[in-house]
Amino acid sequence: MTFLADQGYRELRLVGRTVCGLRGFNFTMGLVVGLSFEGYERRYCYEHETDAASALSTWDGVDHPSGPWIKCKGAGIDLLNPAFATQD
Repeated sequence: MTFLADQGYRELRLVGRTVCGLRGFNFTMGLVVGLSFEGYERRYCYEHETDAASALSTWDGVDHPSGPWIKCKGAGIDLLNPAFATQD
């Protein structure tokens, strides 16, 4: 956890057996999932840090976290939040 904190990750916590935390990216705040020495599994991009922090504090690791995340990104993952899908 000290290594991850030194790399800029905050609010580190175990969700089940998975290490998660928050980290700022260029234009978003990431709720980062599956942190390790090698990197991470995926991240949920939020516009506001408060939304990401709230989602992390209540997420049980099942399905997607709550709140208005914009995209989920990772190796082979590029998912737009279904709540933002346009209706015809």
